[in-house]
Order: sequence, then C-alpha cells, then structure tokens
Amino acid sequence: MIAPCTNGVSAVRLGSSDSRIARLQQAYATKDVRRLQALLDSSIADLKLRAPADLSFDYTYQLSWLRAVSGDSAGALSQLERSLNALPSVSTSSLRQAASAGAAMRAMVLYANLASRLGRHESAERWAHAVVDLWGGADPLLQPTVAQMRNLARIRSSN
Repeated sequence: MIAPCTNGVSAVRLGSSDSRIARLQQAYATKDVRRLQALLDSSIADLKLRAPADLSFDYTYQLSWLRAVSGDSAGALSQLERSLNALPSVSTSSLRQAASAGAAMRAMVLYANLASRLGRHESAERWAHAVVDLWGGADPLLQPTVAQMRNLARIRSSN
C-alpha cells in the first residue's frame, strides 16, 4: 500500500518478486513503459474472469492506481466502479482486516478524484460523501483527505 505514496520506488527495493503487483509497481517506478503495459494488459485480462467481490481491495486499489498513473484513468475508474459497487457482496470478515478496509477507503478516494476529473460529478460526490461519512472523525493525518472529499461532495464543514 505504500507504492502510491512513493510513486512505486519502494517496490524497487523488494528485488525480484513473484507478486504481480510488485512487478507492476517496479515497472512503473523504473519507467519501463512496455513492461508496465504488458503486465497491466495481462492483469486486466485476468480480471474479466473473476467476480469483483473475489478480489481483495488492496489488489484492486493498487491495480487501479497503476492504471490511472499510466494514463488509463477511464479503465481505472471502471475497475474501481465494479469493485465498489460489489461492496455489499464482499465478506465482512475481509473488511475487518486493516489493509483491506484501508484499501477500500483509498479506492473510494481514488474513485472520487478520477470521477471528478472525468466529469462524472454525481458519482464523484457519492463516493466522496461515503469517505466523509466513514472518515469524518478519523485521525488528524487523514483530515486533509476528508477535507478534499468534503469539497468534492460539496459538504459544508461543521467546524
């Protein structure tokens, strides 16, 4: 989950990996565009065979982030939409795990930002509002994100 914070550079320190996400992050960090695109294409093809609720949110978030930063904002948005709309069918036990719950929230934030940039304001507001509802009382470290989402959702601060 740290790759978006470090633009993937943290993944380079992992060295050789069997993890597809790690290889994707490494390709992005080293600016290996051809390798990144080949790995993304392969990952996207695999997604078509799986139900959105079968994918962990940490995987979905990372893959969507990589798609967005590589220029496929519409594809990232579509992938996030599939996963977020499948939230009711995701097992509650998986969302009790900190990484999965955090990734689900980050997916909502990424979705809201991408939807806003692509002119899908109603969808952006919906997920931004969800973030504000769920993180409104979160730690101070998350409050800049909450403020950004409050702005996207057009919610006035109660402070």
